[in-house]
Amino acid sequence: MILEMWGQFPKLLEQNINGLLDHAYPNPTKAFQLYKSCKMEDLWSENFAKFSGALEDYFGKPRQLRKKSDFDRFLDRPMDSEIFKSFHLTFRTGLVAEEALHNVASWAHNLMRISLKTSTTIISLDVLTQTLQTLTTPAPYEKEINFEFEDFCVSWKKTVGKLYGSQHDHELRGVLRELRELKTQIERDEAKPVTVVTPTIYLTQTELDWVESLRSAALNKLKAPKFPLSKGPSKQVLMELERVAQLYEIVRVTSLPELIKHRDNTRATILARCDELVPSNKLAA
Repeated sequence: MILEMWGQFPKLLEQNINGLLDHAYPNPTKAFQLYKSCKMEDLWSENFAKFSGALEDYFGKPRQLRKKSDFDRFLDRPMDSEIFKSFHLTFRTGLVAEEALHNVASWAHNLMRISLKTSTTIISLDVLTQTLQTLTTPAPYEKEINFEFEDFCVSWKKTVGKLYGSQHDHELRGVLRELRELKTQIERDEAKPVTVVTPTIYLTQTELDWVESLRSAALNKLKAPKFPLSKGPSKQVLMELERVAQLYEIVRVTSLPELIKHRDNTRATILARCDELVPSNKLAA
C-alpha cells in the first residue's frame, strides 16, 4: 500500500492540500463581508455575533453536503443564487484548521520519510507544516485556489531557503527531481489510452450501493456504513474492503499523532478500492 501511495504521491498531495478548504471557515474579513451583503439585501436583521454563529453552523458541515437552504433557514428570507456564490471560500478568504493542516503535513512527512529512506531536515514535519502554512495563506495577487503539485514545490523551496539559506540546496534539488519525475510518470500513465475490459467480479445492486456509500463516507470523513446483509459480504474483494472499513472506523476520530497516518492511509485505500469497483461495475451494467 505504501508503494502504491508513493507512486501517486504528487496527485494525492494536491488533493489533500486542496481538500483543506472542505472544512475551512471564513476568515474575519470574509465573515464580515458576508454579513454586510446579507444586511444590505435585507436578509439579516440581527447582529454580527449571531451571524457568525450561523456561519459556524453552516461551514461546520462537510463542503459536499452544504446547500443554500442550510443557510437560508437562518435568514429572514432566502438569498438569491448570486449572494450564495459569495459563500464560496478560497485560501485567501478561508481559515484552515491547524489540526487539518498538521495532518496533511504529517502524512506527507511520513510517506516521504519511508519512501525516500531518509529523515533529512528538509522533509521534517516542521518544514512541511510551514510550507503548507505559507501556501494556504497566500499574499495578495498570489494563487489562492486549486493548487497544483508544482505550487507546493515552489512553496517548499522558499520555506527551506528562508529557514536554512542555501545549506540544503543540493539535497532539495535531488528530492524535488525525484518527486517531479513521479508527477511526470503519473501524467504519462493518465495519458495512455484506457482499454475497457469486462470485469471478472460483478456486484449486485445491494453490494454496489454499499460500496458507493462507503466511498462517500470515506470522502467526507464520516462513519463507515455497515454491510447491509447480516451474514456479511460473500465476495473476497468485498470481505477485504469490509475489513479495511472496520479498521478505518477504529481510527477515524483519533487525535493520536501515531494513529493519524494510519487513518489517512486507510482512508486512501478505501477510496482507491471503491473507485476500482464502482466504475467497472457501472460499465458492465
